[in-house]
Amino acid sequence: MHVTQLLCAKIRTDGGTQQREKTRQDVVHDYAEAIDAGCVFAPVVVFKDGEGRLWLVSGFHRLAAHVLARCKYIAADIRSGSLRDAILDSVGCNHEHGLQRTPGDKRKAVTTLLADPEWARWNNSEIARRCKVGEKLVRALRHDLSSAEPKMQPTLVTRGPSTYPMQPRGRKALAGLAPAAQARAVIAADLAALRPRAIEEAGRHLAAVLEVLDPYPDLAAVTALVARARQQLLPAEAAA
Repeated sequence: MHVTQLLCAKIRTDGGTQQREKTRQDVVHDYAEAIDAGCVFAPVVVFKDGEGRLWLVSGFHRLAAHVLARCKYIAADIRSGSLRDAILDSVGCNHEHGLQRTPGDKRKAVTTLLADPEWARWNNSEIARRCKVGEKLVRALRHDLSSAEPKMQPTLVTRGPSTYPMQPRGRKALAGLAPAAQARAVIAADLAALRPRAIEEAGRHLAAVLEVLDPYPDLAAVTALVARARQQLLPAEAAA
Protein backbone atom coordinates (compact mmCIF):
# COMPACT_ATOMS: atom_id res chain seq x y z
CA MET A 1 0.00 0.00 0.00
CA HIS A 2 1.36 3.37 -1.05
CA VAL A 3 -0.34 6.02 1.10
CA THR A 4 0.27 9.70 0.55
CA GLN A 5 -1.51 13.01 1.03
CA LEU A 6 -3.38 14.16 -2.08
CA LEU A 7 -5.04 17.43 -2.86
CA CYS A 8 -8.78 16.82 -2.60
CA ALA A 9 -9.36 19.01 -5.65
CA LYS A 10 -7.13 16.77 -7.79
CA ILE A 11 -9.14 13.60 -7.22
CA ARG A 12 -11.61 12.78 -10.01
CA THR A 13 -15.07 11.50 -9.09
CA ASP A 14 -16.69 11.75 -12.52
CA GLY A 15 -15.45 8.56 -14.16
CA GLY A 16 -18.27 6.20 -13.27
CA THR A 17 -16.50 4.64 -10.30
CA GLN A 18 -19.20 5.58 -7.79
CA GLN A 19 -21.22 2.40 -7.32
CA ARG A 20 -23.63 3.78 -4.75
CA GLU A 21 -27.07 4.94 -5.83
CA LYS A 22 -26.54 8.23 -4.04
CA THR A 23 -24.31 10.03 -1.56
CA ARG A 24 -25.86 10.21 1.89
CA GLN A 25 -25.46 13.77 3.08
CA ASP A 26 -26.17 12.82 6.70
CA VAL A 27 -23.17 10.50 6.63
CA VAL A 28 -21.01 13.21 5.03
CA HIS A 29 -21.95 15.64 7.81
CA ASP A 30 -21.26 13.04 10.51
CA TYR A 31 -17.85 12.29 9.00
CA ALA A 32 -17.04 16.01 8.72
CA GLU A 33 -17.85 16.52 12.39
CA ALA A 34 -15.63 13.57 13.26
CA ILE A 35 -12.77 15.07 11.22
CA ASP A 36 -13.18 18.39 13.05
CA ALA A 37 -12.99 16.45 16.31
CA GLY A 38 -9.67 14.93 15.30
CA CYS A 39 -10.81 11.56 13.98
CA VAL A 40 -8.50 10.01 11.37
CA PHE A 41 -10.20 7.96 8.66
CA ALA A 42 -8.76 5.15 6.58
CA PRO A 43 -7.16 6.33 3.32
CA VAL A 44 -9.37 6.55 0.26
CA VAL A 45 -8.43 4.36 -2.70
CA VAL A 46 -7.34 6.13 -5.88
CA PHE A 47 -6.21 4.75 -9.24
CA LYS A 48 -3.60 6.78 -11.14
CA ASP A 49 -3.76 6.26 -14.91
CA GLY A 50 -1.07 6.72 -17.54
CA GLU A 51 -1.92 10.38 -17.98
CA GLY A 52 -1.62 11.14 -14.28
CA ARG A 53 -5.35 11.42 -13.63
CA LEU A 54 -6.47 10.33 -10.17
CA TRP A 55 -9.72 8.33 -10.15
CA LEU A 56 -11.47 7.81 -6.83
CA VAL A 57 -12.50 4.18 -6.35
CA SER A 58 -13.41 3.94 -2.68
CA GLY A 59 -14.13 6.72 -0.18
CA PHE A 60 -16.66 9.05 -1.80
CA HIS A 61 -18.26 9.91 1.56
CA ARG A 62 -14.85 10.43 3.17
CA LEU A 63 -13.69 12.74 0.37
CA ALA A 64 -16.93 14.74 0.51
CA ALA A 65 -16.54 15.03 4.29
CA HIS A 66 -12.97 16.31 3.96
CA VAL A 67 -14.13 18.93 1.47
CA LEU A 68 -16.98 19.91 3.80
CA ALA A 69 -14.54 20.17 6.69
CA ARG A 70 -12.37 22.41 4.49
CA CYS A 71 -9.46 20.00 4.48
CA LYS A 72 -7.11 20.67 1.59
CA TYR A 73 -5.54 17.20 1.63
CA ILE A 74 -6.71 13.66 2.23
CA ALA A 75 -4.79 10.43 2.85
CA ALA A 76 -4.97 8.18 -0.21
CA ASP A 77 -3.87 4.70 -1.17
CA ILE A 78 -2.62 5.24 -4.72
CA ARG A 79 -2.65 2.32 -7.17
CA SER A 80 -1.66 2.18 -10.83
CA GLY A 81 -4.40 1.48 -13.34
CA SER A 82 -6.63 2.89 -16.04
CA LEU A 83 -10.10 4.29 -15.51
CA ARG A 84 -11.46 0.94 -16.69
CA ASP A 85 -9.38 -0.82 -14.03
CA ALA A 86 -10.77 1.61 -11.47
CA ILE A 87 -14.38 0.92 -12.48
CA LEU A 88 -13.84 -2.83 -12.30
CA ASP A 89 -12.29 -2.51 -8.85
CA SER A 90 -15.06 -0.20 -7.64
CA VAL A 91 -17.90 -2.71 -8.10
CA GLY A 92 -16.69 -4.74 -5.11
CA CYS A 93 -15.95 -1.83 -2.78
CA ASN A 94 -17.47 -1.54 0.72
CA HIS A 95 -18.21 -5.24 0.91
CA GLU A 96 -16.37 -5.78 4.19
CA HIS A 97 -15.82 -2.25 5.52
CA GLY A 98 -17.14 1.28 5.26
CA LEU A 99 -20.76 2.28 4.99
CA GLN A 100 -22.80 -0.87 4.39
CA ARG A 101 -24.08 -1.23 0.84
CA THR A 102 -27.81 -1.03 0.23
CA PRO A 103 -29.61 -3.46 -2.11
CA GLY A 104 -29.70 -0.62 -4.63
CA ASP A 105 -25.92 -0.17 -4.36
CA LYS A 106 -25.43 -3.86 -5.11
CA ARG A 107 -27.75 -3.71 -8.09
CA LYS A 108 -25.89 -0.70 -9.47
CA ALA A 109 -22.56 -2.52 -9.22
CA VAL A 110 -23.90 -5.57 -11.05
CA THR A 111 -25.59 -3.43 -13.69
CA THR A 112 -22.29 -1.63 -14.32
CA LEU A 113 -20.75 -4.90 -15.49
CA LEU A 114 -23.83 -6.17 -17.32
CA ALA A 115 -24.04 -2.91 -19.31
CA ASP A 116 -20.48 -3.29 -20.57
CA PRO A 117 -20.05 -5.27 -23.84
CA GLU A 118 -16.94 -7.08 -22.57
CA TRP A 119 -17.82 -7.68 -18.94
CA ALA A 120 -21.37 -8.74 -19.81
CA ARG A 121 -19.90 -11.82 -21.51
CA TRP A 122 -18.60 -13.08 -18.17
CA ASN A 123 -20.71 -15.78 -16.57
CA ASN A 124 -22.95 -14.96 -13.63
CA SER A 125 -20.59 -16.50 -11.09
CA GLU A 126 -17.66 -14.33 -12.20
CA ILE A 127 -19.74 -11.15 -12.11
CA ALA A 128 -21.05 -12.10 -8.68
CA ARG A 129 -17.48 -12.68 -7.46
CA ARG A 130 -16.32 -9.30 -8.75
CA CYS A 131 -19.29 -7.45 -7.24
CA LYS A 132 -19.24 -9.44 -3.99
CA VAL A 133 -22.90 -10.40 -4.33
CA GLY A 134 -24.91 -13.58 -4.72
CA GLU A 135 -25.10 -15.24 -8.12
CA LYS A 136 -28.89 -15.20 -7.85
CA LEU A 137 -28.91 -11.38 -7.99
CA VAL A 138 -26.75 -11.36 -11.13
CA ARG A 139 -28.98 -13.93 -12.81
CA ALA A 140 -32.12 -11.93 -12.00
CA LEU A 141 -30.67 -8.62 -13.21
CA ARG A 142 -29.35 -10.18 -16.43
CA HIS A 143 -32.83 -11.56 -17.11
CA ASP A 144 -34.47 -8.20 -16.35
CA LEU A 145 -32.09 -6.29 -18.63
CA SER A 146 -32.55 -8.80 -21.42
CA SER A 147 -36.35 -8.68 -21.13
CA ALA A 148 -36.41 -4.88 -21.06
CA GLU A 149 -34.35 -4.46 -24.24
CA PRO A 150 -36.70 -3.64 -27.12
CA LYS A 151 -36.65 -6.10 -30.00
CA MET A 152 -36.07 -4.31 -33.27
CA GLN A 153 -38.05 -5.83 -36.13
CA PRO A 154 -36.23 -5.91 -39.49
CA THR A 155 -37.65 -4.01 -42.44
CA LEU A 156 -37.72 -5.61 -45.88
CA VAL A 157 -35.88 -3.39 -48.34
CA THR A 158 -35.87 -3.83 -52.12
CA ARG A 159 -33.04 -2.50 -54.23
CA GLY A 160 -33.07 -3.56 -57.85
CA PRO A 161 -33.69 -7.29 -58.05
CA SER A 162 -32.75 -7.88 -54.42
CA THR A 163 -34.99 -7.87 -51.35
CA TYR A 164 -33.34 -8.19 -47.97
CA PRO A 165 -34.06 -7.47 -44.29
CA MET A 166 -32.50 -4.34 -42.82
CA GLN A 167 -32.66 -3.38 -39.17
CA PRO A 168 -34.22 0.05 -38.55
CA ARG A 169 -31.68 2.76 -37.78
CA GLY A 170 -33.90 5.71 -36.91
CA ARG A 171 -33.47 7.48 -33.60
CA LYS A 172 -36.80 6.25 -32.34
CA ALA A 173 -35.86 2.64 -33.06
CA LEU A 174 -32.52 2.95 -31.27
CA ALA A 175 -33.53 5.22 -28.40
CA GLY A 176 -34.54 2.46 -26.00
CA LEU A 177 -31.50 0.27 -26.58
CA ALA A 178 -28.39 0.03 -24.45
CA PRO A 179 -25.26 1.53 -26.12
CA ALA A 180 -23.88 -1.92 -27.02
CA ALA A 181 -27.20 -2.97 -28.57
CA GLN A 182 -27.35 0.28 -30.54
CA ALA A 183 -23.89 -0.36 -31.95
CA ARG A 184 -24.80 -3.93 -32.95
CA ALA A 185 -27.99 -2.73 -34.66
CA VAL A 186 -26.15 -0.05 -36.64
CA ILE A 187 -23.45 -2.51 -37.73
CA ALA A 188 -26.08 -5.05 -38.81
CA ALA A 189 -27.92 -2.41 -40.82
CA ASP A 190 -24.71 -1.24 -42.49
CA LEU A 191 -23.76 -4.78 -43.47
CA ALA A 192 -27.24 -5.43 -44.83
CA ALA A 193 -27.09 -2.25 -46.91
CA LEU A 194 -23.64 -3.05 -48.29
CA ARG A 195 -24.39 -6.67 -49.21
CA PRO A 196 -26.37 -6.11 -52.44
CA ARG A 197 -23.87 -3.52 -53.65
CA ALA A 198 -20.98 -5.90 -52.94
CA ILE A 199 -22.71 -8.70 -54.83
CA GLU A 200 -23.45 -6.43 -57.79
CA GLU A 201 -19.81 -5.26 -57.90
CA ALA A 202 -18.53 -8.84 -57.69
CA GLY A 203 -20.87 -9.82 -60.52
CA ARG A 204 -19.47 -7.08 -62.76
CA HIS A 205 -15.92 -8.23 -62.08
CA LEU A 206 -16.82 -11.84 -62.85
CA ALA A 207 -18.45 -10.79 -66.12
CA ALA A 208 -15.31 -8.87 -67.10
CA VAL A 209 -13.15 -11.90 -66.30
CA LEU A 210 -15.36 -14.12 -68.48
CA GLU A 211 -15.06 -11.72 -71.41
CA VAL A 212 -11.27 -11.75 -71.14
CA LEU A 213 -11.04 -15.53 -70.92
CA ASP A 214 -13.53 -16.36 -73.70
CA PRO A 215 -11.09 -16.10 -76.64
CA TYR A 216 -8.69 -18.62 -75.11
CA PRO A 217 -9.90 -22.25 -75.48
CA ASP A 218 -6.98 -23.55 -73.43
CA LEU A 219 -8.42 -21.64 -70.47
CA ALA A 220 -11.77 -23.38 -70.70
CA ALA A 221 -11.26 -24.96 -67.29
CA VAL A 222 -10.71 -21.55 -65.72
CA THR A 223 -13.76 -20.18 -67.51
CA ALA A 224 -15.85 -23.03 -66.20
CA LEU A 225 -14.56 -22.40 -62.69
CA VAL A 226 -15.47 -18.72 -62.85
CA ALA A 227 -18.88 -19.58 -64.31
CA ARG A 228 -19.57 -21.93 -61.41
CA ALA A 229 -18.53 -19.25 -58.97
CA ARG A 230 -20.92 -16.84 -60.61
CA GLN A 231 -23.75 -19.35 -60.44
CA GLN A 232 -23.07 -19.79 -56.74
CA LEU A 233 -23.14 -16.04 -56.27
CA LEU A 234 -26.42 -15.39 -58.07
CA PRO A 235 -28.58 -17.52 -55.72
CA ALA A 236 -26.96 -15.71 -52.82
CA GLU A 237 -28.01 -12.41 -54.36
CA ALA A 238 -31.57 -13.60 -54.71
CA ALA A 239 -31.67 -14.75 -51.10
CA ALA A 240 -29.92 -11.66 -49.68
